[in-house]
This record gives sequence, structure tokens and C-alpha cells, in this order.
Amino acid sequence: QAADLLRWSFPDLKLWLHTDALVTHGWSVPELAAVWGWNDESLLVTLPSELDDAGLAEMYRACSATFAPGLGEGFGYPIVESLACGTPVVGVDYGGGAELIPKQWRVRPAGWRWEGTYCLRRPTLDAEAVAAVLGRAMNWKTQEPEVCRAYCSGAVEHLRWKYLKHYWLSWVRAGLERLRRKEEESGA
Repeated sequence: QAADLLRWSFPDLKLWLHTDALVTHGWSVPELAAVWGWNDESLLVTLPSELDDAGLAEMYRACSATFAPGLGEGFGYPIVESLACGTPVVGVDYGGGAELIPKQWRVRPAGWRWEGTYCLRRPTLDAEAVAAVLGRAMNWKTQEPEVCRAYCSGAVEHLRWKYLKHYWLSWVRAGLERLRRKEEESGA
């Protein structure tokens, strides 16, 4: 519905959907595309989820914005991948993704639903609010592509391997040292 609303402002709008499965127990992408009039291959691009890193980066860079409608997941790879490629990410101001997405691109939940036997709390979104934030992000990337790219990639700079490798190596070394001590104590 949000994409449908964006067509008024962006008549050449195309969608790229990157998902593990087009049909699951929870949705059918082909059916949703038909309902909203996105079932033309020139409007909706779906690719196999097995894109290599270079192909995935190329797709993110080609986008004006990424929409990450997380339901409360923790760390969101698509969020970091899109930002690292210089593309703004619009997502829900809820869950782990909210810590990764710059505040101006977060959409507040319009309400909540509870699902499953454990009553997991999931956000619901207002399509007009999503479309408005997506439109602002898309305009920014179109109007100021270099500034947008620098801002987006800077938002996740601290997650680059050159910064994280020292922490990771320290963690591995500490684990190996604990394992060595445990083996010494047990006489192995």
C-alpha cells in the first residue's frame, strides 16, 4: 500500500524485493503484487536470494531507498548492507533495527498485533507514514547523491571489519585461553 501511494510522486517507481521465499505460510508475494498492480516484471524485480556480495551491493546501490519492515528482529543485515552501499533505509522504530537506522528514517508503529502461542508483540504500520518517510529518503538520494551516500555509509562505519576485527580476535583469544586452562585443569 505504501508503494502504491508513492506512485503518485514517483511515476517511474520500481520495486526490488529480496526475500528468501516468494510464497510462505504468511504471505504470497505474487498474490500481493497482483492485488496492488505490481505484477508486471518491469515494476517488481525479484531475484534469487543467492546473490553474491557484489551483486547484492549493486542492487542496493541502484535503489533510491530500502524499506526494512522488521517485526522486532535483532540485528538486521539488510539495514547495514543498504547503508554501507550508500542507500537510506526506512524501517520501524522498534526492535534491533531501530538502533541501526538513523532516526529521521524510522516509522513509529501505528499499533500492535500479538501473534502465535507466545503472543509475540509485532508492530503495525500506517502506509501513509511509511510512504512519506520513504519519499523523503528517495528524494534525498536523488537530489544529493554524494552527501546521501557519505551519510549512509558513515552511519555504519563503526561496523566495518577494520574496526571490529580487533574485538573479534580478542574474543577468540580469550575463548581459546579459557579452553586451554580448562584442559590443563582436567589433566588432558
